[in-house]
Amino acid sequence: MSKFKQHIKDYFYISKMQRTASLIVFALILIVIAIFYTLPYLIKFDIYDYSKSLKEVNAFLSSRPHLSTSNSEITPFHFDPNNVTEEQLLEMGLTEKQTETFLNYRYAGGRFFKKSDVNKLYSISDSLYNILEPYIDIKKNEFDKPVEEAAEYRIDDELYVFDPNSMNKKDWRDIGLSDRQAGVIVNFMNAGGKFEVKEDLKAVYSITEKDYKRLERYIDLPYRSDVKKGIKKDDPEIFVVEINSADSSELVKLKGIGPSFAKRIIKYRELLGGYYENDQLMEVFGMDTTRFYGFVHQVKIDKNKLGKLDINKATFKDLLRHPYLEYYMVKSIFDYKEDKGNFSSVAELRNIGLIYDELYEKISPYLTTGETNQ
Repeated sequence: MSKFKQHIKDYFYISKMQRTASLIVFALILIVIAIFYTLPYLIKFDIYDYSKSLKEVNAFLSSRPHLSTSNSEITPFHFDPNNVTEEQLLEMGLTEKQTETFLNYRYAGGRFFKKSDVNKLYSISDSLYNILEPYIDIKKNEFDKPVEEAAEYRIDDELYVFDPNSMNKKDWRDIGLSDRQAGVIVNFMNAGGKFEVKEDLKAVYSITEKDYKRLERYIDLPYRSDVKKGIKKDDPEIFVVEINSADSSELVKLKGIGPSFAKRIIKYRELLGGYYENDQLMEVFGMDTTRFYGFVHQVKIDKNKLGKLDINKATFKDLLRHPYLEYYMVKSIFDYKEDKGNFSSVAELRNIGLIYDELYEKISPYLTTGETNQ
């Protein structure tokens, strides 16, 4: 029994050095605990105010319609998307980028036929469209009228100086004539007819006196009385540029185009990969109809100079750089390719739900699959 007690005593025996070490450790623990509870009273820590940073983040998000999660500042009122002004869009709370996209679509010839067309604009999110939708009022326009009455509903803001000898059927429709009227004029031209003076236009049996009066001052021909007096219309040699290869020195020779606009035209051309139709020049930042119609007759387009992206080889960033493609559209292309494999033709893009018809028509000239059959 005594041996067992001695064994227990030996087991729990602590030497003097061990006792000293234990006391030191215990003292350190007490010091740490004391510091933990007393430090906040001894040192004042600054509390950072994040409100300013939060405001900056919100300002950034509001300037990026796809990133913004709040439409609380939108205050819509009833409007017709086909004639709403820049000031009205901004007044409703749309950002400058959204407003610019809205107006550029219209300037490029786009038209809203139904409310949902507004939602097709890439800068208009679904949440924003849901707010605007009850306030969209699309009024009847000339396309809803009998073709004989079409000219009566066109507005002079859409007119520009024109030479009737160089107009096609679409051009006549664009300045407000009906299909029937435009067809009569085209048939007259195809039969060898020619307009020598302004009054020749009203001699066409489908053109009413009202039509002529509306168009008269825009017809780029002399009056009959001036011809009789020997006064001729100035006809200087027109400087024409090929828009996909012209440099700044050539572009500034276009009517209404200065160095600044020349740079914008070239910059946008590089982003697109070239222009395939004149109307795309309306997408250049700051371009308006008055300036556009002042020089468009001096422009020709070589579509062979278009730059093309191979959608089977292009990187995500390559496609995202194109002005017509948004992030979610590019992602849908890559998701489709991952699921189905490489595209056999550009037309296969139509199988992707996010690539709607209008977008396909705009982007397809810039794409290829490396195959001969596109």
